[in-house]
Formats: sequence, structure tokens, C-alpha cells
Amino acid sequence: MITWDKNCTACGACVQKCPKACITMQEDENGFLFPKVDKEKCVGCGLCEKVCHLNINTSNDKTKTAVACVHRSEEVLKRSTSGGAFSAIAERIFACGGIVYGCGYVTPTQPQHIRIERQDDMKKLCGSKYVQSTIENAYRQVFDDLCAEKLVFFTGTPCQVAGLKAFLGKTYDNLITADIICHGVPSVAYFKKYVDWYEEKHQCKVIDFDFRSKENAGWSCAGICKTEKCGKNYTNKVYYFDEYYYFYFLKSEVYRDCCYNCKYTNVSRPGDFTLGDFWGAEGQKLGFSTDNGCSLVLLNTQKAQELFKKMNVNSTEINLDYAVANNAQLRTPSKHTELREVLLREYRECSGAEIQKRFIKRFRPVRIKARIKYAIPQPVKKFLLRIRYFVK
Repeated sequence: MITWDKNCTACGACVQKCPKACITMQEDENGFLFPKVDKEKCVGCGLCEKVCHLNINTSNDKTKTAVACVHRSEEVLKRSTSGGAFSAIAERIFACGGIVYGCGYVTPTQPQHIRIERQDDMKKLCGSKYVQSTIENAYRQVFDDLCAEKLVFFTGTPCQVAGLKAFLGKTYDNLITADIICHGVPSVAYFKKYVDWYEEKHQCKVIDFDFRSKENAGWSCAGICKTEKCGKNYTNKVYYFDEYYYFYFLKSEVYRDCCYNCKYTNVSRPGDFTLGDFWGAEGQKLGFSTDNGCSLVLLNTQKAQELFKKMNVNSTEINLDYAVANNAQLRTPSKHTELREVLLREYRECSGAEIQKRFIKRFRPVRIKARIKYAIPQPVKKFLLRIRYFVK
């Protein structure tokens, strides 16, 4: 029988595998989900332990190919967080009559893995959700689709992809997976408290939240929040230096315990693809513009290499060591400071308004510096970045 473990990633494989449906995901005092077993229903079959990806090697051999790529469609590139690699893969899947699984909001504060069958629904999966999604019954749905001989593309954090592979228990030729380069995940409960504060402050109803929107400040760490107020819809700009949730996320202070000991922060990844931002693109001669974003794609399997050849992207193979050097989570887990315990205590004891007030006071000089940095025009920033990489 599975027991509480701080290294649990809440992938949900044990919940969906249990033949007696006696495992549920429940919040701990800090809002993080963990599996809980109803001992009266449990028959001791041990399937929950056997299917835990922490006990199984689900990773591929070390990545051999890294590429930088940008989607050829300006429209797709504009709505993508980085270079549109995810959309490019999904397009190939839909062209073959396949199914795509990914993270989408089912409520303004609840990201969840959902199943889509049409290209027109891709907008539900695009955009950055810096909060842990729930898998619900997605693994079972994937299994059913695979058994029906449908082509399936599943994307998620490395632990979610590993959870799916552990749940399935064998390889499928008609399954394509992609893991994202992940910093770590805060809890839905922590995010909800922040959204409740945001709604109270602005006297509005949050409709959608995108932490990385080019509509705000191009390819950068700036987002938008779509709201409804008095029957009218508004789009508000969101900056990490203005509000506590975004700031603490980027500071790596509010993730699950397991994120600080993640076994996937290297180049032996569980997905066929690994997707992320190609930070450091300014230091490479790629042969195409990266002004509006650029994706880093690791091709971890032969399956990924073959599919990539058919994608609608401009691409260049790059040095893997360079990619790793510019993406910390490809070499080491995120790290937190002593502040993490303070912030979790604030979550337990304080309102969102009080947490925001303390954040403003705690990081005033840092916030002023960040605000000045964001006031620099984008072309100037890119020019300075090119000089920095040239000097290196």
C-alpha cells in the first residue's frame, strides 16, 4: 500500500490504477495534493506501489539531438509562449487524425489535463500555467485511445509523462510524449488564494490567466489576466515584480517538496520530446529571427526525430552543452531558501491581501530594479544580450 512521501509528485497514476478506487488525492496543510488510501477498501494488491514512477526508470537514454526552432506561422508564433514547437507537433498529430492531451483551464483557477480532438481547440492548451495541473482520469483516457489504435500526443511536466508511462506499463508505437523543461509547481490552493485576492483588489471576476503572453511584452516573463467587470471584459497586464504569486514562483520558493529533488532535471528525459524556451538564442547564428520567441527542442527518441522532420518550423541543430548551460533545469533541480517556510506559513495564516502587503515591503528594492529593467525597450535589451553572448 502506498504511503505518504514528500517526494510524491501527485501524478495520480496510483489513483487511476487502483482496482478498488480506494485512493483519492487530498490537500495537505500547504495546499499540495497527496494520495490517501481508504484502508477499509484496500485489498493490499500493491498495484499503487508498482505503478509509482519514483520506483521505475521511465527515462530515455541521454539526449543526442538538440534543436532551436520557430514556427513558420506568425499567427501561431504570436499565441505561443516561446517558438511554437508544441503547436507544430500537435498539428502533425491532428493531420493524422490523432488526439492531443495537455494542460488547460477548466475554471479560472483550476488547470487540468484535457483531451482535444480538433485543431480549433488548441487555444485551450496554449499559454503558460505556472501552477500544477490535475491529471484526473487522463491516463485512462489515453489508454482507451491507444487501445482504439488512435495516435495520441501527451504533453506535461516530466513527472506527469513518467506517471503516464508507468501507468501504461508498456510502450505503444502510437503514443508520442513531450515533457516540458519545468522549474517546479506551486499548489492550486496557493494559486486560488492569489486569484481571490486579485479579484477582491480589482473588484472583478478572473476569466483567464496567462503568465507568459506576448500580447504584453513580447517574449519575456510578463503575462495578462483577462477579467470581467460590470458586464465588460478587460485585459490587464501582469508583471512578476508587481504581485507575490508570480514573483515567488520565479524565485522557486513555493513549489512542492519533490521539485527540489527532481530526478528529471538532466538530459535523460521521459518524453520523446523535451520542450522549453531557448534562452541564449541571441548568442547563436540560427539563420532565422528569434525576436518573437524561440523553442528549444530535445529529440530524445527516434520517434521524435522522425516526426520533427515533418513539422512546420524553421530549425537549426545546436550544441547540447550550450542548451544545458542556458537552461538550469536541464542540469539541476530548483533550489529554495529559508524564505520558503515563511511563505508557506503565510499561506496557512494570512489572507492574500496580507501576503501581498508583506511581499511589497520585503522586496521593495528588488522590485524597483526589475521595473527599471522592464522599462528598457525590447530592441535595446536584445542588442545588449547579443553583446553579452559575444563577450562570453
